[in-house]
Amino acid sequence: MMTNSQSNILDWSYIGKDGLIIQFEDLVSFIGWNASEYINNAQGRPVSKTKDERLVEYINRTDYDIPKYVKETTGVDITMEQLINSKHATPPNVLYAFRMFKAAVDNGLKNLMIHSNVYSQLLEVYVKSALPYARYVHGDIVPVLKDNPNCTYTTSDPANIRKCVDVGVPFALTICDDFMYVAPVVTDDKLLNQLKKQNVFVQYTSIMGSGLVR
Repeated sequence: MMTNSQSNILDWSYIGKDGLIIQFEDLVSFIGWNASEYINNAQGRPVSKTKDERLVEYINRTDYDIPKYVKETTGVDITMEQLINSKHATPPNVLYAFRMFKAAVDNGLKNLMIHSNVYSQLLEVYVKSALPYARYVHGDIVPVLKDNPNCTYTTSDPANIRKCVDVGVPFALTICDDFMYVAPVVTDDKLLNQLKKQNVFVQYTSIMGSGLVR
């Protein structure tokens, strides 16, 4: 176990430079919002707010649960498996991943990944065609990170962030804090200290500054 004195002099400068993993859910595609918009439009449901207002509400939701959001806004029960395999739910909304990957390629980084918690054949095909320099990975994030030490993992998923204490290899965790549901994580000092003790370098980013796909 690392002592406090060792922790204080630890050189973090190299951490995160051997790969880049970006979460698909909410960082590339607002899956729940896309699904809600499509379902309500297809059913002809009246909406009282503008498209931008609905998008702001999606970003400001306090619960990450994507199927729950779809249920609350459409009345439709749907699973994450159905959502992530739907061409209507998965179109990209954010330019963040595209710009980050381009910058990585320009700087000679070749180990680039898009990750989703649930496997999607649709997403696998999409990554091959739209992001040919990246590969698609899925499932439990812990073994993915263990297989890619010294990477940078960017996510907003609170459950995945908490799992990072169990990885056991050094890496950089970039938390996207645009979303309100991330607040309990970024204010959890106990968790942040645990991550530091596990050689996880925590930093923060905003995807909204990269622009939206229109």
